[in-house]
Amino acid sequence: MSRDRLISLEKLRKLREIEADKAKKNFARSLEKEKEMEDCIDNINNDINNNEKIIRINSENINSIEMINTILSYNNWLLLSNNTIKEKLIELEHIKNNTDIYRRDMIEANTLLESTNKLISNIKMGIIYSEDRKLQNDIDDIARNSFIDRKVRHLKI
Repeated sequence: MSRDRLISLEKLRKLREIEADKAKKNFARSLEKEKEMEDCIDNINNDINNNEKIIRINSENINSIEMINTILSYNNWLLLSNNTIKEKLIELEHIKNNTDIYRRDMIEANTLLESTNKLISNIKMGIIYSEDRKLQNDIDDIARNSFIDRKVRHLKI
């Protein structure tokens, strides 16, 4: 009975290992997506800051009509950039929510794998204990029979 159960649990462990590996990969991929999105947002913010500096530095060297056109273009670009950042922040929040889900899935998969491993270990210990007990019973029977044989021989003498 225990050996059949052990075979089934070994197969279950293989499935649990596959599930745990998949969950770990999904979690890692989601963390990478988070990092990529954060980098994208940082790059847009850096572009905004750099362009703002360029506008300030060059404002003295440009005549008023060019300056107005430059500032208008910059303001249009800034509006688009800020909208892009807002969209990216929403995407980032969605990715972070997915990361939390993948983290929970990974924890659950690892917990199930650990439970299966403990169950397998307990069954193996039970099998070893049963085999040791059977061996001890056999040794006790041999010792008992040997003792009885010596007593019988001793009585016959």
